[in-house]
Amino acid sequence: MKRAAREFACIMAAALWAWAAPARADTIILRTWQTLTVEQGHAELSVELRNTGREAAHDVRVSASFAGGWTDETDPVVIASGAGSTNRIHLGALSDEAGACVALVRVRFNDAAGYPSSILAAAELARGELPYPPPVTTTVKAPADLRGRARIAMTLASSAAEPLNVSVRFVTPDPFGGVDEHRLIRLEAGQSSDAAFEVANAYARPGSAYRVALLSEYEADGVRHARVDWARLRVPAHVNLLQRRPAAVGAAALALLVAFLALQRRPQPGGSAPDSGALLTAAVFAALVWFLADHLPPHLLFLDTTTAGGDTVAHHYLAGHLSRTLFGHGRIVSWAQGWWCGFPAFQFYFPLPYILIALLDLALPFNVAFKLVTVLGIFLLPAAAWTFSRRLRLPEPGPLLMAVATIPFLFDRSNTMWGANIYSTLAGMISNSLSFALMLWLLGSAARDADEGRFRFRTALLVAALIASHFFTSVMAALLMAAIPLLKPRAGFRRAVAVLAAEGALGTTLMAWWLVPLVAKNAYAVDFGENWPVSPWRSLPPYAWALIPFAVAALARCRAKGGARFVLLAGGLAGAAALLFFHGFAVSPVFVNVRLWPFMLFGLTALGAGGLGLLLVGRRHVWLAVASLTLAALSIGIQRPNAVRGWAEWNYS
Repeated sequence: MKRAAREFACIMAAALWAWAAPARADTIILRTWQTLTVEQGHAELSVELRNTGREAAHDVRVSASFAGGWTDETDPVVIASGAGSTNRIHLGALSDEAGACVALVRVRFNDAAGYPSSILAAAELARGELPYPPPVTTTVKAPADLRGRARIAMTLASSAAEPLNVSVRFVTPDPFGGVDEHRLIRLEAGQSSDAAFEVANAYARPGSAYRVALLSEYEADGVRHARVDWARLRVPAHVNLLQRRPAAVGAAALALLVAFLALQRRPQPGGSAPDSGALLTAAVFAALVWFLADHLPPHLLFLDTTTAGGDTVAHHYLAGHLSRTLFGHGRIVSWAQGWWCGFPAFQFYFPLPYILIALLDLALPFNVAFKLVTVLGIFLLPAAAWTFSRRLRLPEPGPLLMAVATIPFLFDRSNTMWGANIYSTLAGMISNSLSFALMLWLLGSAARDADEGRFRFRTALLVAALIASHFFTSVMAALLMAAIPLLKPRAGFRRAVAVLAAEGALGTTLMAWWLVPLVAKNAYAVDFGENWPVSPWRSLPPYAWALIPFAVAALARCRAKGGARFVLLAGGLAGAAALLFFHGFAVSPVFVNVRLWPFMLFGLTALGAGGLGLLLVGRRHVWLAVASLTLAALSIGIQRPNAVRGWAEWNYS
């Protein structure tokens, strides 16, 4: 019981660490203070910005609208977390008439991943005495949540003795289309009138909230009046069954964990836990597939509509072109006329996902085939991680926990374009997503072959498929395959080298038709770009912090509990990726640091899940712990706001 208590303390300490760990810098909150002044008949606007969020705001530009159109935007600046910026905007001459005037302020910026956004503010100036109450009062009604489109109603009521002409201006931030609509409303004496405006979500993220402005201006009894009313629009985030009541789910997970620990009164007979069982495996995978399908709805995937979102739209042409040339001319690499004067399609890009689309297109509508291949890597990753762990003989329940750990990895929102996570896939990194699952299958298969000293054609085919899928996963797989013979395989070092060399040579030869021209014509290829200013520690999601103590436990206990090959290979993946992350660009400009980040994070995730599995080896009723950890991963292990469902609806509807 003392040992179980120590393990319980370890688990709780890790959970507290996860809550106390610095969260990833994923929030930008720009506060604005506006001052409108008049000097020598000219209006000047001073806008102070302060970033009170945890992430730097990039390309911050400020513009203003005063008596009509918008001024030119200020020069773009970067506002770091906790920093500020002051902007002065000259608005031009101001009339001498008494009354109020309003300048609208628009601030545009990008987050660290380049995702654009904007906010609105207003500065008011009163000259002379204004009558109170004003002759026109306004009320605004807006929906609490915006789902697709919404209607904002404004009611204007006049108490003046004469008719008034009221100019109403409706302005939205860019994520709601950047609308700037003017209307002239005639208010009869003592009467009221309504104005309705339509607003639609262009690209506001689920879980976000913005303000839209309704500016009303009129003149009464020689005095100019101006007033800004604000409507707050919130884009609701999708919340599934588990995330709807996190407290109840967390309590259930804790109860299962306490029950598991309470049953650890004596060692498991035989000294090791039995296989987790087909029923438990089926139940866990059913939960994972349901969770993924809840965020990537099948009814949208089987809808015959064109996929949008990020770079994905560019892939339509490639897939359609390959469907024609593959079955019409028997060619994969071919000249495509679709862009500019044409280009050699698939001479410098990975053909496997598009071959799969072309094959599915024989039985399904093209759009449906395209969608299914875009999400294929996402749905395959849990199974690939489970197979990878089992072939490296990680003791149960480690392989199941590896499958569960892929969910927070897939839903990691530290980036939207570095690869492997769902956001990157929905932004267009289809080949990268598929290749990550293939890489795990290849490494698991190669490790088993080396251990048994047995050549398998299956592994050679996986080598060819991985080469046809993506560059970075192929490089990482090659590095780790070269290290597998050092893990003391049962067949011996020489036999392991011979088997892996033969499998790698055959797989590479099968892709020589594509690889040889690629290398020969590499001078015509385009460089990947520059290293990004990325801090690995600031980019770590909270779940990764929680797994760090278990990763340490994996390194400490793998020899005693088994699973040493798994731990060394997972650690090698993280270590090799870290070396290339920090020093790879100096070796070759192809090794842009952000492309190595997914391998570092997955290596840490694998070590943590493996270490947690090793702590559970030999325990009684281990299914209780697996159920508890699965609930925790699917409910509190996913960062909020979770925008995957919103992105999927945008991409696939």
